[in-house]
Amino acid sequence: MTAHFYRCYYQSFFYRRNVYDKYCHTKRFFIWLLSILLMSTNLHADNHNSHNSPAAASSSTERIEFYSTPWCRFCQQARAYMQDNNIAFIEYDIESSAEANARHKELTADSNMPAIPLFVINGKLLYGFQIDRFEAARLSATAE
Repeated sequence: MTAHFYRCYYQSFFYRRNVYDKYCHTKRFFIWLLSILLMSTNLHADNHNSHNSPAAASSSTERIEFYSTPWCRFCQQARAYMQDNNIAFIEYDIESSAEANARHKELTADSNMPAIPLFVINGKLLYGFQIDRFEAARLSATAE
């Protein structure tokens, strides 16, 4: 009788624990899904801010064109860096704009590097994003 009681107790304990784990995993999944949705709406809102307007870029002596995609983490880092440092730029999303995609292919045709992010800083190409290389390209482009 005692063995049967303990067996039933442990089985119910593990059953309750399993149900609780399923609840926690479901809760974590919905929190993860909500965070992804919020991040995607923030990225969409970033595409329509004042940094992307031609007027903001023309007010400076340098012209920075930024070819990117929404899912690229280096593009996100570059966008955040330029916004945090108040660097005016024009962003072209090569997935949502056929003209931007065609221009990106035209720029990368000679180099055989269809890479993103791609910067055109006063007519000079810069592939990828590293802060030191980006700042060096900005300095050399404005010095000329």
